[in-house]
Amino acid sequence: MKKIFQFIILFFLFANNSNLNAKENIVFIDLNYVLNKSNEGKKILDNLNKINDENKNKFITKENILEKERDDIKKQKILSLKKIIIKSSLISGKSRVI
Repeated sequence: MKKIFQFIILFFLFANNSNLNAKENIVFIDLNYVLNKSNEGKKILDNLNKINDENKNKFITKENILEKERDDIKKQKILSLKKIIIKSSLISGKSRVI
């Protein structure tokens, strides 16, 4: 019996509380507007754009280095294939001579 009584009291306390919370105003903030129009927001966006540009430049230079290395590897493969063909032709030429 005590538990039921306690449950009823708690239920009404919490039910009453929710009505009080419903009277509060709900406010939404447009962060895009705040970032674009406020002085601090503009500073933050400028800093982020600078960092973004620096990162892009770093990636472009790394990409160029990797492309050069890829081209060098392709050239080495072609040269090694030519050497193999030349050696095989020399071996086959020697075998014909004999």
